[in-house]
Amino acid sequence: MKTKRSKDGKILEIDLSSPPVNALSSKDLHELASILNSIMVQASEDYDYSTDGDGDMRTCVVILSASGRGFNAGGDLKEIESFQNHVGIMRQCVASARACGSIANCAVPVIAAIQGYCIGFGILIVGF
Repeated sequence: MKTKRSKDGKILEIDLSSPPVNALSSKDLHELASILNSIMVQASEDYDYSTDGDGDMRTCVVILSASGRGFNAGGDLKEIESFQNHVGIMRQCVASARACGSIANCAVPVIAAIQGYCIGFGILIVGF
């Protein structure tokens, strides 16, 4: 998963591209959750929102994007099928829930830049 910041550091773009159809593995979903959980906001009128205390620019918004014909095709079916019984689907469900919780509870707005198809986990993103 690639991330990039705007020149002023306030916009964080997370590229969810995973060719050929942008299906996300449980590892991808946990990584997305970790990135979003790392964004903190200091709730104080006196706080200097231009830095995070370490000299880095403060994130003000997150944009989720993906390249290709569509935004997201849901979970990685190959990963799901690689496990016995229901382990694969359970891994995807747990990772999806963690990622959705991180989007819903993110300290800054999260915008999904959707183009083309959007199914499965992609629809969960839109719901927040």
